[in-house]
Amino acid sequence: MWLKEFPPGPKKAIVFVRWRCGLRYAAASRIQWQDIDWNQGIIYYTNKGGQPKAAILPDEARAILAPIRDKFRIADKQPSGWIAPNPKTGEPYKSLKKQFQNTSRRSGVYIKGPHTLRHICGTYTLEATDDLRLVQDTLGHSQIKTTQKYTQISLARLRAGQQRQTDY
Repeated sequence: MWLKEFPPGPKKAIVFVRWRCGLRYAAASRIQWQDIDWNQGIIYYTNKGGQPKAAILPDEARAILAPIRDKFRIADKQPSGWIAPNPKTGEPYKSLKKQFQNTSRRSGVYIKGPHTLRHICGTYTLEATDDLRLVQDTLGHSQIKTTQKYTQISLARLRAGQQRQTDY
């Protein structure tokens, strides 16, 4: 898998959040420690339209972030601030595009760019659930029309559907 090539640490957790939850980079890179409900496994964030949203904290991201959180925890309180601050500025990274491209190239798996993770999330969610409304909510689309592009049928699904037709 191409993600094995991505350097360990909180930036990798952001990639998992984008891939599994479909968050845009702006939302994923601005997650703060206090935005995570560790008991419920939920991330609270603000979407592109400024609306509050919730996403499930991916197990992979949780495994990366938990030791970091524990390292900076003070008196049983979780740390505050960004989960992945740029050490030079203390602010969220403006982009992980270059690192993403290098990882993609090293792994031999071409992925156009980091935003593709959002599309992968939408496609996989639809493939797994057949629920376009769930995909719409996951990706935060206000219009179902925006989500309909994920209804393109994969060849494997088409083959399986046609095979079921011959079973009758």
